Amino acid sequence: MSKNILLVGLLSLALLGATFLSDQGVFDLGLKDNAPLPKPELGQAIPDFKFYTWQDDPYRLTEFKGKTILVHFWASWCTPCLTEFPALIDFARTHQDKVVVIALSLDKNNNHIKRFLGSQIDSLPPYFYVGIDRDQTIAHDVMGTFKLPETYVISPDGILKQKIEGVKDWSDPKTAQDIF
Repeated sequence: MSKNILLVGLLSLALLGATFLSDQGVFDLGLKDNAPLPKPELGQAIPDFKFYTWQDDPYRLTEFKGKTILVHFWASWCTPCLTEFPALIDFARTHQDKVVVIALSLDKNNNHIKRFLGSQIDSLPPYFYVGIDRDQTIAHDVMGTFKLPETYVISPDGILKQKIEGVKDWSDPKTAQDIF
């Protein structure tokens, strides 16, 4: 009897935990009809996509051809993203003549993004776009991203040059050499 109560308690706790993680997007793979995910290959063109900034301004990836583009996936609930993001902003500021950063959040709520950015919100460098990918269509269906943070380096002619999984040291001079 006490084993059954313990088992029910553990199962309830596991269900509660899974529900919480699902709300955070951890289990939401964004798959539609179990279609296979396209994974961009190094040296191949990245498909054009439309994204919206957190203020709801629309842009297309192709609008930024001619500059190196960093498509950076992050979320306010991602601890490594919290530590990496300020350095990414500084990198963009230092290299603003050569790079466009499209920082796409997987958050579902604009207020989470605004809170995450805090005082930096009014001082973002030019060509640093904070977007939102609420349904994770760009992250999962277009780019095949399932880890955060993750950054795609796209050459000025739209070719995938590099995929960076995890935190990158954006302050390291070698990073700029690798990207440009």
